[in-house]
Amino acid sequence: MCFVTVPHPLGMISKEEVNAKVDAAFDDIVKAATAWTPSKEKQDAQVKPYPAKRFKFSGTYADVNDMFQKRKWSLSLPIVPPTVDKVAAMLKGTKRNPAEVLWVVPPRQGMLTVELVAALGVMAGAKPEHMPLLIATVEAMAAEGRPFQGCLYFGLMLTPDGPKVVEYNARFGDPETQVVLPLLDTDLVDIMLAIWNGTLDQLDIRWKNGCAACVVMASGGYPKKYVTGLPISGLDENGQTANCFVYHAGTKLDDETFLTAGGRVLGVTATAETLPEALETAYAGVKTISFQDAHYRKDIGQRALKALS
Repeated sequence: MCFVTVPHPLGMISKEEVNAKVDAAFDDIVKAATAWTPSKEKQDAQVKPYPAKRFKFSGTYADVNDMFQKRKWSLSLPIVPPTVDKVAAMLKGTKRNPAEVLWVVPPRQGMLTVELVAALGVMAGAKPEHMPLLIATVEAMAAEGRPFQGCLYFGLMLTPDGPKVVEYNARFGDPETQVVLPLLDTDLVDIMLAIWNGTLDQLDIRWKNGCAACVVMASGGYPKKYVTGLPISGLDENGQTANCFVYHAGTKLDDETFLTAGGRVLGVTATAETLPEALETAYAGVKTISFQDAHYRKDIGQRALKALS
């Protein structure tokens, strides 16, 4: 999950005027970005960015993000650091020239290159096989002159022929967001206001240390045909257990009783210092809730635990 903002085109002038300004400046922009070189004196004084220096660092992702922010390597986003190796792996997912410009973004004429898309993809947790989809999305939005502010969610289906886009949603993902927002330390309203005002780059977005896990309790028969209107018992407005709370996904309140009203009924979510503890707490919370034919997955987080071992 990441927060993305693209500035509004030069105030409120028409799309045609924006395109005319971009076209007029495009050659100079590309030349300045690809052909300009500093003087020999400045080159000798510069620290070469590639190959990147390697160093060992121990700590949580929050510690890494804090270090990146202090060194002004990033804006303190919840990222996997875009190392040279990870960006190179993303670039292997496409045959496009890394320096190719996909979009000149007004009003500052920022240039979105294939390599920058790869770096942003790494930071957002994308995989090399997702790279063609990221590029296709950027190209489609650019072709329509469609600046975007907010959260853009990719719904992907993994197939033998690679990932395919099922849908785009201009919202948070469900149930992924249930484990993201509990770890957000910065007020979400501040982030939304910054996106609206075009000042997201000035906001220090911070995250809590620890882990979160969410177990979805679903209606019997879901994702196919299922019955609704079944009473839910065991819900505790003070939390199911310590550090465990419930997101209502498909419920309705009838007098003072919650009833099932959808396929995904509840997102039982827990936070803890470690992932095993978060999973244990979430499943303990699930056991305190019941409704007819309720079912849920028993393997949540197992691939992540295997990767960490």
